[in-house]
Amino acid sequence: MKGVSCDTREMPSETERTTEPEPIDNAKLISEFAQCAKIFEGVFEALYQVADGTSENAIAVIADWNLRVKQIKDCSNLTNYWNNVFGAYKNMTRKELQSSAENFIKNVVFATGISRDTNKECIVNPTTAQKYHAINGAELIEGAKLNVAMPCWQLGEVVLEKGILINII
Repeated sequence: MKGVSCDTREMPSETERTTEPEPIDNAKLISEFAQCAKIFEGVFEALYQVADGTSENAIAVIADWNLRVKQIKDCSNLTNYWNNVFGAYKNMTRKELQSSAENFIKNVVFATGISRDTNKECIVNPTTAQKYHAINGAELIEGAKLNVAMPCWQLGEVVLEKGILINII
């Protein structure tokens, strides 16, 4: 990914900050997130579940995202925004985590153009295997009708997170 590299620097926690947070350039924030969205492969739906209040372990989800954000270099608007919102995630209430995740999904993820498939069912077609895995005996046979157990996430035509399909019950 252009402009993104791994870095092991530590981000200061909310309580460790001695200065006011740097201002965020929203256009650059969105651009930076689009550049490194692939780093978050596999955890978009988990963050969405924190945002909608259905996550069983919101702290672990935010911790996973936090570890990935720490690996980003040269995207100061994104890392500053994340740290401003989630820097003290270990001390946040479930409601605070939910609200912060909801705002992040809305103001950053969706603003980037990333989309979450909202279909509950799927008719298998030639491109389905690029977007979904089939489990529990479901097969990706063209024309088969399957339930979406977990939706896929995409940025344009790029699949960032494959979804899961299961047989209709």
